[in-house]
Amino acid sequence: MPKIFKLLVATALLVPLVGALPYGVVGCGAGKEAVVTNFNIGNYTQLGGGPIANYNVTISIGNQVLDPNIPFDFEALKDHDLTLTAHGDPFSEFLVRLDGSFTVDAILPTETIDPFKDATSSGGAKEVFICKQAYFVAGVSHNSPEKKSMVDLNLKMDSVTSNLILDVSVVAETSVEQNFSEWYFSSFLLNAVEGAAMTTLPTPRPTIQSSDSPTLKAGESGTNTQSDATTLFSIHWSMLTLGVRLVLGPL
Repeated sequence: MPKIFKLLVATALLVPLVGALPYGVVGCGAGKEAVVTNFNIGNYTQLGGGPIANYNVTISIGNQVLDPNIPFDFEALKDHDLTLTAHGDPFSEFLVRLDGSFTVDAILPTETIDPFKDATSSGGAKEVFICKQAYFVAGVSHNSPEKKSMVDLNLKMDSVTSNLILDVSVVAETSVEQNFSEWYFSSFLLNAVEGAAMTTLPTPRPTIQSSDSPTLKAGESGTNTQSDATTLFSIHWSMLTLGVRLVLGPL
């Protein structure tokens, strides 16, 4: 048997025995059910599996943190910062996948790097070519096994497009020795829109206590019935006095 063929067979046999590959995912399927296949962690005891918020991870466009329950509009034909952030413990592996029409190059790392080098300022991110070639969608994954607290990506849609599905998966840890993998997944709905009609997600409003008759301090403007009546009486009295003087002459 040729040496190269032996090597390929050995590699194929070893793949099911390893966890999430340290230099990227092995698949690009959509949805929560595909996570174990994408990261090749199906042979391990599954921990977590809830939304990424359960691991205190967020993903944001600009300064807007995305909410899985609220569709988000962003401007087409414009570059946007897409940031994956761990606010607590860091994560090791991730996949950010954008599904929809014309999304193949919509998400890219902030810089081009060697996929087999350590993490850089982009957080160790690289394009997932299986996403582009097999699924015709955008996909960016981890570039190294180093722990990450933030990953900076670039989002740009070259056309107005509705109902884009942004799948975000993070793997906190996979342990071969202890036979477990801890991962989290969330899905978001995005729309690339024309112009600057970007969604502003709601923020809590301050509580304002109402009063039927607000109390005004001295010097403040407002309605004061007693003061207004006194002023009106003074004006009328002055006009009456002036009229008497004009008719009778000096008193």
